[in-house]
Amino acid sequence: MDSEKALRLIGMALRARRLEVGFDAAMALTASGRARLAVTASDASPRVASRIDDAAEQSGTAHIAAPFDKFQLGAALGRSECAAVATADAGFSKAIIEALNGEPGNTTRR
Repeated sequence: MDSEKALRLIGMALRARRLEVGFDAAMALTASGRARLAVTASDASPRVASRIDDAAEQSGTAHIAAPFDKFQLGAALGRSECAAVATADAGFSKAIIEALNGEPGNTTRR
């Protein structure tokens, strides 16, 4: 598991405008079924993690409960903190999943 690489990839996705940042934006993309991957911080509130996970399960989106906290995720995005992000980009999704799990398709769920 390479969480630093995953954070760099998430930052790249933001700069490429392929990332939705924050609970509301991540939830909207995930619930719409357009997201390929939703990521929640390890210390995201149970409500945030549960709602993202439920939307991901209903839409068939991969969801990863990341090993990094809100402050680390936020720092990668140039913010003070961030609990959730989502992307519809297949390439970034695959790369982030591989960085966090070692192989594509091996996602974790809360």
